[in-house]
Amino acid sequence: MKYDIHIQPVQADKVQGSKCMEFGFTAAAASTGFQSLIDRWLKILLTPAGSCPLHASMGTSFMEATSSIVSTNEGEVRALCTQAIQEANTQVTNQDINSSREETELLDEANIVYLVIDNDRIDLWVEISNMAGELLTVPIAQAQE
Repeated sequence: MKYDIHIQPVQADKVQGSKCMEFGFTAAAASTGFQSLIDRWLKILLTPAGSCPLHASMGTSFMEATSSIVSTNEGEVRALCTQAIQEANTQVTNQDINSSREETELLDEANIVYLVIDNDRIDLWVEISNMAGELLTVPIAQAQE
């Protein structure tokens, strides 16, 4: 069984600059199963396309899409977020071709279940499911009051 490094959202009161994910509150932890899939998917979604020097094709347009909220209408942001999520889905699925991963680590689908844009803030939740039938709703970006 392979292990991945677990990543999680930075607590709202600990956000500094543009950092939105971290390894953990105490130390890095290994992840397997469904959590490993979620970690791989988030890493791809949150990596700007073309920014990884080792894997130039990795990443999506998500960060670009969400950084332009102020000047973009909700329909355009929804379309851009949907496109970025589909880019992440495709890349994770491509990673899994001919892999020996268990069903819990194989992506079935990921889709937007909640998206609200209010001025320059976004609240986005995505539902991720694996081939074992597990389902988790993940907050990707949450508007802060």
